[in-house]
Amino acid sequence: MVKQKIRQGVHIMDNVTVTLTDINTGEEQSFSRHNIELNYALSALSQWIAGFNNSGYQPVYPPSKCSLGSGSGTPAKTDEALFAAISNGTANVNVANANSPSSGTTTFIFQFPAGQVTTQVTEALMTDVNGNPWFHVIFGSAFTPTSTQMITVKWEVTFS
Repeated sequence: MVKQKIRQGVHIMDNVTVTLTDINTGEEQSFSRHNIELNYALSALSQWIAGFNNSGYQPVYPPSKCSLGSGSGTPAKTDEALFAAISNGTANVNVANANSPSSGTTTFIFQFPAGQVTTQVTEALMTDVNGNPWFHVIFGSAFTPTSTQMITVKWEVTFS
């Protein structure tokens, strides 16, 4: 996992896992990749840590959407969008669990029903309800889901 220092003594470790599940056979294909924390995420987390999470001019909302894209490039902390968004390629969070409060791990799970996305996917972006970008990932290899494959994107974020 990749560590990013946001404040003295606080780090983020992150990983994204994509699973393609054939709804007819149950066959699964999974792969993982580290993502990059974007400037907005670092600012929002600092605001939360300071106790100003939902006050003032710009309240901070947690990540709640995942969008898939077909673009190429190198993610940078200044990214604000996908390189190339896929039409109908956004899903709302299905599950957000603080699965390990002692280590600060939260898992965000997004599911795209079979047939929703059937074009080549190369990237993903996690945003809040207002579209503010939190995390961006370019997958090591592009994948093209079939009409019978459900896509599950699992973002694990650990604060230590």
